[in-house]
Amino acid sequence: MGSRWVVLLLALLVACHISVATIFVETESRLRCRCERTISVYFRPEKLDSIMIYPPGISCRHPEIIVTLKKWKQNPICVNPKMRWVERLMKTMQIRNETSS
Repeated sequence: MGSRWVVLLLALLVACHISVATIFVETESRLRCRCERTISVYFRPEKLDSIMIYPPGISCRHPEIIVTLKKWKQNPICVNPKMRWVERLMKTMQIRNETSS
């Protein structure tokens, strides 16, 4: 009877290890900030193709704002969220979202 418990405990231990390992592999790429550095250059809103906003969280302690320009869609750019033009853009987007909902 004792060897059955040992086998059962080992099986459970292996199953838990495998499930935790797969969860870690899936989230490993999200355990760090997306932006290693940011730029503070002003981009006119007409030139922006898309804006992705990542709030602070477990993976990164500060907000990240990634824009893609219409001319360079394949090269996303991390912009400094503390820049005045970025703050205005975020405020404008928030107002638009509130009025559309």
